[in-house]
Amino acid sequence: MTSIFSLARLVLIGVTSSCALSLAASAADVAKPDADALVLSPENTIILEGPGASGRSLQYNLLKYYVSPEAAAKFPMQGTMDRSTSAAFPILKDVATLKLPEGKSIIAVGNSRYLSPEDRKRLADSPGSMLLKRQENVVVIAGDPLDSVSTFLNRVAGLRFYAPDEIWTSRPRGNQMSVTALDFFRPRLFATAWFAPFKERNREWLQMNPGAGRLTITAGHNLANIFPPEKYEKTHPEIYEMRGGERRVPLSIGTKIWNPCLSARALPDLAMDYIRERMSKAPLPTFISMGMMDIPFECDCPECQNSVKAHRGSYSNLYYTFLNEVARRCQKEFPGLQISSLIYVNAKRPPEGMRIESNIVVKVVTKTYRFGEPAALAAEQERIRTFSDLGARWMIHDWCFSGVSPRSYMRQYAVFLQWAHQHGMLGAYIEFTAGESWYLDGAKYWILAQLMTDPYQDVDLLWKQYCDDMFGPAGETMFRFHQHFQEKFIYSPSHISVDDLPRQESALYDEADLALERSLLESALAQTRNDPLIQERLAKIMRYFRGHELFALATHTPHRLEWEFRGKDGVNKDLLGFYIKDDGKRIDEALRFYLEQRTVAPDDNETETRLGMTASYVDNYIHGLASLLKAIRSQALGNADLSHVDQPAIKALVERTHAVLHENLPPNAAPDRVKLFEDILARQLWVPTVAQMPKIDGDLRDPAWAGAAELSGFTDQDTLRVPVHVTTGKVMRVGDKLLVGLVCQQKGEIWAQSPADTLTGTHIWRESGVEIFYGPTNPEPGTEKPPYAQYVINSLGAYRGFGEAKDNREGVEVSVVLNREKNEFTIEASLPLKTGAYDYTALKAMTFNVHRLVYTRNSYVADVMTGWHPVFITGSDVASRGLIFMK
Repeated sequence: MTSIFSLARLVLIGVTSSCALSLAASAADVAKPDADALVLSPENTIILEGPGASGRSLQYNLLKYYVSPEAAAKFPMQGTMDRSTSAAFPILKDVATLKLPEGKSIIAVGNSRYLSPEDRKRLADSPGSMLLKRQENVVVIAGDPLDSVSTFLNRVAGLRFYAPDEIWTSRPRGNQMSVTALDFFRPRLFATAWFAPFKERNREWLQMNPGAGRLTITAGHNLANIFPPEKYEKTHPEIYEMRGGERRVPLSIGTKIWNPCLSARALPDLAMDYIRERMSKAPLPTFISMGMMDIPFECDCPECQNSVKAHRGSYSNLYYTFLNEVARRCQKEFPGLQISSLIYVNAKRPPEGMRIESNIVVKVVTKTYRFGEPAALAAEQERIRTFSDLGARWMIHDWCFSGVSPRSYMRQYAVFLQWAHQHGMLGAYIEFTAGESWYLDGAKYWILAQLMTDPYQDVDLLWKQYCDDMFGPAGETMFRFHQHFQEKFIYSPSHISVDDLPRQESALYDEADLALERSLLESALAQTRNDPLIQERLAKIMRYFRGHELFALATHTPHRLEWEFRGKDGVNKDLLGFYIKDDGKRIDEALRFYLEQRTVAPDDNETETRLGMTASYVDNYIHGLASLLKAIRSQALGNADLSHVDQPAIKALVERTHAVLHENLPPNAAPDRVKLFEDILARQLWVPTVAQMPKIDGDLRDPAWAGAAELSGFTDQDTLRVPVHVTTGKVMRVGDKLLVGLVCQQKGEIWAQSPADTLTGTHIWRESGVEIFYGPTNPEPGTEKPPYAQYVINSLGAYRGFGEAKDNREGVEVSVVLNREKNEFTIEASLPLKTGAYDYTALKAMTFNVHRLVYTRNSYVADVMTGWHPVFITGSDVASRGLIFMK
């Protein structure tokens, strides 16, 4: 099939500190020091360090930015060299016998002789707090080591670490600091403030921004790790979930993606064995995570099901009954130890009619990107308050990802953090886009780190600080540039779907928005043409801006035409006209630039690709085609009775869909474009019923397959281009079974880890294999979408049912032959049309598709997804399935 986009390829993608609360100004901004100011210069200043080693980072950074990188290289942050030998900013250890040199300015770090009894008490009464204070010729830096030193560098030295790359650190333009009145005390408002450090290059940035790099408690997906099958399979099989009337003991292989049976009586005892083992080792943990796995609880045992039915489908009561028992035992055996839980999937709601023990910390998965919507914010606050009212302490786990277009909502984040501080939040664990979004997003993550130390700061002033530091004469211009993104995102829910990941943001911007943003960037470039460093910064921003601009130019119009047509009947003629006339060159260029020019090492698109965001950017262009196909087919079908069809009737149905297409075409539609749409609409297949069942052995040369219908013409997800990974297949019916045979040739390594004998606890939808969908064409009464059976089969022969076929193994027979030398595997599958959960035997017409999942490595999303029928994001959407008819 000719590509609808003409795509070549697709890869699934110095300071005066005058008052305690003011922002620091650069030393260069102060032409003449105040007569009462304390001047700190490399030659006249010593660092006096109390117990500990917090002065090393201070010395290194002052040497680097106030002397030279070469001077700093001799005294790196790590090392045992004698730091008192430095000619500038030497470190002297504060011991009783030390006589300080006269006439020097002093930076006294930590618990030094200059820390007054009153300040010692102030810090001791507020654990984790920090203090900056001038006393005559001394500046005291005390309290939390990382926080106090980084705050001194920020507020006094004018060194702010906006992003990992060196060019994003603000630099003093003079060689000395001038300090007037200074008495800045800050309590620690949140115990934990942790940005998940997925990339090594971010670690120094995290360290220099303690609001992003302080982890004291968290919870992860680790409940399965506590009850390993190899340890308990024989002695305690009852702790594993029941499926289909039997305990499914998972294999310990790859990612542990299963949960235990929460009602098992032995579970608390075994959990305590795990805790005792952990508590016997140094360093002694202060918390132990018992977070549920990244999958729903799904136990069919009577005890679990009785609780689930009594609590509206939620497993929260079971989960917290188990955790409460463990917590109560820990209160006696390990006082002070905290048990952390992760509320997820079907244990999100607060438990009903019970308290939560005070040594349990609940980690709430939040959606702060939606907090611009008052209703969403109110709902999340109510959920958190309910957990808190039950006695639990709480923290958040936030997805703060960014994509090809910015998500800028730090004003809303600040408001939430202020509320959270007032309602007892312990802190935050933040997952973020660690490598792709520093440039176009600007100071977003630096501002968030600042807010995690003090959420009551003015976000606009922080943006201004960043723009002034980084862009000098163009500071105000760049402030307007970044504010435009923030103002657009506030109103985004009225124009796009604000999902967990930033999938549709590029479609939010029209040509006028892009023209304004480009004019501001070009103006900033002109204003700073004589400053090479600022030009380098702006060039990086411009490169990332171009990716945003190209995707917005390609996707805004089709997305808007589909969005504005929602709720209307009939065929969206304007959208059809767009697709018929558009040659796809804009989306082609957007993807080419994104893959080949936008991201230059050491940056990468790893997070975006791993989470499937790249494919979603493209989908903004084509997703409207899914609704068009649905509308055209629906209009062609009318009230047709699909229970009595034969091959001539199918031919007539295809002709009717083509007629509806032509009735809605714009004038002078190009024949090749019309032909493309006709080919897609013709994905309606006659599936024969044969008498003989083939031997299910992974060999499709069995004579029984000779009369099967051919599956061909696979296309890549969203782009409709011909895949480089070749898939051919056959489908037929034998009795009450649907037989599907597929030959899958793959470019690159075939990646899979779940063996054929896997019964549960598998990530096979994240391995090389296929997904097969089939089910009714119409929704059941009271529902919006037709149900479907889905079977996922990987290249090692493991399989699992989803949808109506959830966890079904009744009547399924699968055989896979893997040939790694050819990078090829053959799947032969006999799938039931009738089980205890569904009965499709009487259906003459069904929605159907086969997806091919191409994985070459362990990843959240496939490198490529292809389909017999065009796939729009996912096959669970009925628009991503064609029609098959059976005799």
